[in-house]
Amino acid sequence: MRLYTKLLLSYSVLFVVLMVSVALFQYGREKEFRREQLNTRLEAYNDIIYHNLGLIEGDMFDMDSLLSLMPDTALRVSVIDRDGRVIYDSSADIWVIENHLDREEIEESNRSEFGWAVRRSATDGVEYYYFAQRLGEVYVRAALPYNVSLIGALEANMEFLNFFAIALLVVMILLFVISDRLSESVKNSEVRTRRELTQNVAHELKTPVAAILGYMESLMANPDIDREKQSFFIERTYQQSRRLTSLLEDISMLNKMTDSKRLYEKEDVDVVGVVYDVIRDTAEAAEKRGVNVEMQLPPDVILHGNRSLLYSIFRNLLDNSIAYAGEGVTTKVILSHSDPQYHYFIVRDNGVGVDAKHLNHLFERFYRVDKGRSRKLGGTGLGLAIVKNAVLFHKGQIKARTAQEGGLEFSFSLRR
Repeated sequence: MRLYTKLLLSYSVLFVVLMVSVALFQYGREKEFRREQLNTRLEAYNDIIYHNLGLIEGDMFDMDSLLSLMPDTALRVSVIDRDGRVIYDSSADIWVIENHLDREEIEESNRSEFGWAVRRSATDGVEYYYFAQRLGEVYVRAALPYNVSLIGALEANMEFLNFFAIALLVVMILLFVISDRLSESVKNSEVRTRRELTQNVAHELKTPVAAILGYMESLMANPDIDREKQSFFIERTYQQSRRLTSLLEDISMLNKMTDSKRLYEKEDVDVVGVVYDVIRDTAEAAEKRGVNVEMQLPPDVILHGNRSLLYSIFRNLLDNSIAYAGEGVTTKVILSHSDPQYHYFIVRDNGVGVDAKHLNHLFERFYRVDKGRSRKLGGTGLGLAIVKNAVLFHKGQIKARTAQEGGLEFSFSLRR
């Protein structure tokens, strides 16, 4: 399904949901308005009836003459004693009416000033709004037909709903157009990014491939070459093959993190154990460069993540320090602090550092501060890009800055 079709479907569903929500809201408002209106009117009727009970001198049948003076011809009135017995009803024979003490509106009027309920009458089958008050020694209850419907509420507010629908439709169309243009812009940006990445990958692959071909052609063209030169060409071919393998592995890892994050399973990982493994695996390279690696971590640093990616974070940061910080430096892996959601780490060295103009670009793919030196040392240009994506996978953030002692410092957070 094309993107604009998805957008159109999404906005159409949103439009329908909003219109239904507004209609239901207006229906609720109409019901509340009607209830308040009926409460006021029926309370007035109850007051009139109660104050005329004494004038009728106990003859409840004379109540009919009083009700005939009321403007609402559909008005139904009941007078109920404190035991729940109906002693007058304008619409039914009181001798066949059951006890009303358990009626909802009667029970509510015992707890507060009045009680109300909406239900269908068992006597005439009409749905009434009942309003009851306890006045003196009796309950006076007045009722009027209750005919609030969703259709009626919509008809009563049709002008507002039409205006709202038109305004909402205009907004939806504008949002659709803007979203469509933004999506096209994002799509074009992604295409440009992938094109640039493809060009960078091709360029990076070309160097080791060309070197391998050159060495192999030299060997094939000179079958009688002396053993020392032969060994030199084979060793260089092997080194370039290793570099090519590393580059392909790094590209594969980045693509996997970008497009297939679900392939990385999560578990509770002992970060200290991961860092120990990294220090062990980089010990030989660190010793050659005279780099001293110090770990300042408490023994129980646990987070829920992917062990392979966590290893990549610390391995690439240490590899970067060992390769580029200089000889005889100290690199520290530190847990600066933790909170209920995150662990905060620092990897810092006191080496030569990086010029400030490069700091914001260090995590870009194939970015190199010193291109010639980086290739000479076997770097792929993807190590810090892998670090950033692995940190993002763990819902964290990472930044690089110049350390106070003059080296390079990476500070990053990882979700627990």
